[in-house]
Amino acid sequence: MMLEKAWAKVKGDYTMADGGFVENGLRSLVGCPVYSYTTTDQDADTVHALVMNADSLNYIMGAATAGSTDTATNECGIAMSHAYSLIAAFELKTSSTVDHKMYMIRNPWGVSYYTGSWNEADSAWTSDYISQVPHSINPTTSMTSDGIFFVDAANFLVCFSSF
Repeated sequence: MMLEKAWAKVKGDYTMADGGFVENGLRSLVGCPVYSYTTTDQDADTVHALVMNADSLNYIMGAATAGSTDTATNECGIAMSHAYSLIAAFELKTSSTVDHKMYMIRNPWGVSYYTGSWNEADSAWTSDYISQVPHSINPTTSMTSDGIFFVDAANFLVCFSSF
């Protein structure tokens, strides 16, 4: 959120910063190389390992959807032609077995209408899984209150066009 506000200040206001690419703002604000990948023809496990590594190094990450307007939604129920914060990549486990590879995403608009698996109403969110979510975020309430939602590794490749 802070980087988005800083980028809007650099551009003059939020209207001038609208419609850009995640990597352009990051590159300008932090002055470091920025890597961008498309989700086309990617393997879910390989992408998750890459993002988990970047997350462990505290990289600033984002994800984006394709489209011509952010007033339309994609098959996942999220805005098209829009940038999102990729907050974390993590795993949900039972004992030492990895059950699900997950991403924590935030819509900078502060609300999300994600409709895929692992949405806030999904019965898959057991108390054990909820306790494993990073940053003490409650996935059953965060979508409408903070714009934070959770996507599994396979749906990440479907819902987003780049990261």
